[in-house]
Amino acid sequence: MANHKQLVMIVDDREINRMMLKAMLLDTYNVAEAGNGQEALESLKQYGTSVKAILLDLIMPVMDGHEFLTAIKKTPYADVPVIILTGADDLKVEEQSLKDGACDFISKPYQPMVLKRRLQNAIDHSALNTLHLIQHIAEHDSLTDLYNRGYFFLETHKMLVGNPSIRFTFVRCDIERFHNLNSYWGDEGGNAFLKYLAEFFRQQEDQYSHITYGRITADVFCMCIPSSECNEEMILKALQDRIAEYNSRIFIKPILGIYEIDENEIPVEQIYARASTASQKCKSQHMQNIWHFDDKMRIEEMDEEEIISEMKEALETGQFVAYYQPKYSLKTNRMYGAEALVRWISPERGVISPGKFIPVFEKNGFIVDLDLYMWNTVAAQLKTWIDAGYHPTPISVNISRVSINNPSIVQVITDIVKKNNIPPSLFSLEITESAYMDNPEIMTDIVKAFQKNGFTVMMDDFGSGYSSLNTLKNIPVDILKIDMKFIEGEDQEGKGRIILSSVIRMAGLACRSL
Repeated sequence: MANHKQLVMIVDDREINRMMLKAMLLDTYNVAEAGNGQEALESLKQYGTSVKAILLDLIMPVMDGHEFLTAIKKTPYADVPVIILTGADDLKVEEQSLKDGACDFISKPYQPMVLKRRLQNAIDHSALNTLHLIQHIAEHDSLTDLYNRGYFFLETHKMLVGNPSIRFTFVRCDIERFHNLNSYWGDEGGNAFLKYLAEFFRQQEDQYSHITYGRITADVFCMCIPSSECNEEMILKALQDRIAEYNSRIFIKPILGIYEIDENEIPVEQIYARASTASQKCKSQHMQNIWHFDDKMRIEEMDEEEIISEMKEALETGQFVAYYQPKYSLKTNRMYGAEALVRWISPERGVISPGKFIPVFEKNGFIVDLDLYMWNTVAAQLKTWIDAGYHPTPISVNISRVSINNPSIVQVITDIVKKNNIPPSLFSLEITESAYMDNPEIMTDIVKAFQKNGFTVMMDDFGSGYSSLNTLKNIPVDILKIDMKFIEGEDQEGKGRIILSSVIRMAGLACRSL
C-alpha cells in the first residue's frame, strides 16, 4: 500500500529531542532528521520539494538555526515553511527568527496535538501561497508583471459582458521600430524600457471607472476603457511625456491603434485584431501616431475573412492559374523569357486581384503553399514545352519573403527542377528588394547557393524601399528589376530618366549580367 504521508524534517543536534519529536509525528508524517543546519541543507538536496515543513532548533554546532534560515533563502527550497523549536520565552529571539524567515514557534514542553496542528497549518498556508504564486505566474507577464495576453483577454471579456450598457474603447500601443531600439540598447536596456512603460499603464488604473490593461507581446501593450472617458490625444500626450522623461535624446514614436467596440459580445481576439489593423495603418503614415479602425477597414476585414475561408479549396481545385507576362530584349526587340504571375479565377467571384489575396497569404503563411504550387506548375509547363520539341526561353518565378526564410529553400527548388528534368537556367528566381534588406548576410549566402546550382537570381522591385548602393555592391544578383515608379507619371524635368540611367549604369558594374 502506498505511503501518502507528508514528509517533514527535524533539525536538532540533540538526538533525544529528535527521537521524542519523531515519536509524536510518525503516526501522521514521514520524518527525516538532521543534526545541524549544514546536514539539513545536504538532506534537502536529497529529498527536494518533497519536504513540506522543517522543525528547526536554533542553538546547534557547525551551522545554527539563524545561519540555516539565511542559507536556505539562496536555495530552491526557500519556500519550505520553517517552525522554530524554542525552550524559552525570548521576544528578541522570536523577532530575529521571524525576520530571518521563520513562520511559527513551538515551545517546550511539546504538546503532540498542538505540534501537529501548528505543523499542518504551516504546510497548508505554504501550499496556499504556492497555489497563489502559480496562479499569479499563469496570469501575469514575467517581465512587467502586468496581465499577460490570455488573462488580459479573459478579464476584458468579463468587463465587456458584465457592463452591456457601457460602450468601451480598446487601445493598442506599441513603439514604431522597437527592434531598432532593442538593438541599440541591448536586451537588458530594452527590457528596462518595457518595464518603465508598464508603469505608465499601472498609473492609468485610477483614471477610469472601468479598465483592463496588459502586455500582449514584446512592446505591445493594450488597455480597454469606457469610450465616454477615453481621450486618445491626452493618452498619447501623457505617454509621449513619460517616454521623454526616460530618454529625450532618442526619437521614440508610440503608435496607438484605436477600436471603438460597438458590440460587447465580440471576441476579444477579434477586437485586438481590429486595433492591430489600425496600428499597422498608422505605421504607414509618417506624421500620424493615432489611427482608428473604420468602416473601410471593416470591409477589408470581411474580404480577408472570405479569402481565408476559400483559399484551401481554391488551391485544391486549381483556381490559381499561372499567367506568363513576356519580357523583351531592347537590343533584339525579341521576346526574352517571361514572368509567371499567379491569378485567382473564382467560379463565383471571377478574377480576384493578387493585390487582395497576396498580402493576406503573406500574413497567414498560406503564401508558402501558393509558392510551392506555382513553382511546380511552372516547372511542369517548361517540361511540357521541352517534351513537345520547343525551345523555351527562361521563365521567372517569385519567391515570397516568407518562403525565402525556409532554411531548405535552395534544396526545395533544386528538387523541383530535377524532378521535372529541366535545366536550372530556364527557371529564374525573383526575390524582392525588401527581402534582401531584411538580412543581407543570409541573403548573400542564399543567392550564391542558387547560382552555384545553376539558377539565375533577380532582385525584384529595386528602388521601392530603402535601396542603397551597398545592396548592389554586396549581394551578387544576376539581374536587377527596377521599380516602375521611376518611369510612371509626369517627368517634365527628366529626373526619373536621369536616376534610371544612373541605376542601370551602376547595376551594370555590380551585377554579373543585365
